[in-house]
Amino acid sequence: MIDDVEEELDSLEEFRELVGDIDDDEMLGVAQSLLEDMIKIHDMKEKIEVLEDGLHKGDRAAFWFFAMQLEREQVDMATNMILGRKRILHDLEEKRKIKAEEENPEENGKGSLLQI
Repeated sequence: MIDDVEEELDSLEEFRELVGDIDDDEMLGVAQSLLEDMIKIHDMKEKIEVLEDGLHKGDRAAFWFFAMQLEREQVDMATNMILGRKRILHDLEEKRKIKAEEENPEENGKGSLLQI
């Protein structure tokens, strides 16, 4: 552990010396751009790790077993299937509500003789 920290400090010191020897603003810009991209990659990897850790937790576990076998295009198709199924369920629920209102207008405030 201590050796790793010392190696990291040595690497940082070497990089500092390298940068200290550069007098070209354009080259420093290249180094800065490189480091910014490395930060972005590191952040993306952390986000991916968090997402991957959550894929098989809780209620997702039942779907994860099947979904992990899908290719990218199949994931898109499966997503569309789910959206279609949700739309069907929503439409069925709306129809059920309308039918219930038609069958029991008094319960919904419709058809009452005492409306103000």
